[in-house]
Amino acid sequence: MLLFCRHNLKDNVRLSLYDECNFWLKQLNKQGTPFLGGKEPNLADLAVFGVLSSIEGCDAFKDLEQNTKIGPWYYGMKAAVKDRAGVVVQ
Repeated sequence: MLLFCRHNLKDNVRLSLYDECNFWLKQLNKQGTPFLGGKEPNLADLAVFGVLSSIEGCDAFKDLEQNTKIGPWYYGMKAAVKDRAGVVVQ
């Protein structure tokens, strides 16, 4: 239980996952772009995608899709990663 308190996780940790994904989506909606990087993903998009892709195929990911609207962003990221798209930083 100490871990949950230290990281401010709810007793049902999936609810914390939903909250964080909803926060992410809220930031995207404020920005009005498909990715936090704009029209193309940036490193923040890639970091969140990496975390979520680690649970793809698990019940937790299916629950996440059912309880949030993360799917369009996630599958957009999946396509971008597959195509190796992204913002070029110089």
